[in-house]
Amino acid sequence: DDPDAVELLAHHWSEADDAARALPYLSDAALRSGPIFAGPQTARYVSSAQDLAARHGLAVDHVTRARWHIALAEAARSAGALEQHRQELAQALVLLDVAIPETVGEWFRVIAEGVVRQIRHRLWGARVDVSEHARERATAALTALRVVNLMASDDDDAVLTLFVALTSLNLAEEGAVSSELTSTYGMAEVGSRSLGLRRVADVYARLLDRAVADAGPSGVAEAKVFRGM
Repeated sequence: DDPDAVELLAHHWSEADDAARALPYLSDAALRSGPIFAGPQTARYVSSAQDLAARHGLAVDHVTRARWHIALAEAARSAGALEQHRQELAQALVLLDVAIPETVGEWFRVIAEGVVRQIRHRLWGARVDVSEHARERATAALTALRVVNLMASDDDDAVLTLFVALTSLNLAEEGAVSSELTSTYGMAEVGSRSLGLRRVADVYARLLDRAVADAGPSGVAEAKVFRGM
């Protein structure tokens, strides 16, 4: 879709106070602006969408609300509001059922569960949920986790990096998000080798090769990024 047309329609239906028609365009406009030039305009789109939904009593699904928070997180980062950036990401992940653990016990439990799920996937295959909702949820969560991974890298937080890697792997495989498999397997191979887990790294290297073959030229280019690290 034409970005200019999306913005015009978002403005038109918002001015007409037609929430049902305006919300999809406002959400689309916010998400389009976020990765490119997130800022006040992104926040305005999200604020307008939230206001319209509240005034008209429209129910907004968790995935859409999470995407709004992701867009606001990008806007906050662009503005240098790092604490708000973290808060918006945290709220998005809660809505997507992949909240970052807060206690030591939760960290052990979540990481252990992630490892067990990966072992099951390697032995018996992933239990794939092919519903559109599951794929949308997984895709939104993977978008948020990519940003969290940047935070983990900036903070040199190995535990958070491990959480992101495991959660991303399980989401991509169980949600059948094939477009994310190259990057998730690439991260897993790099992470495993950095920890000295050669055999584990070899498993993900083979999975990466398979994902690259399925993805074509774009997968080859992405794999080179990881294998050049």
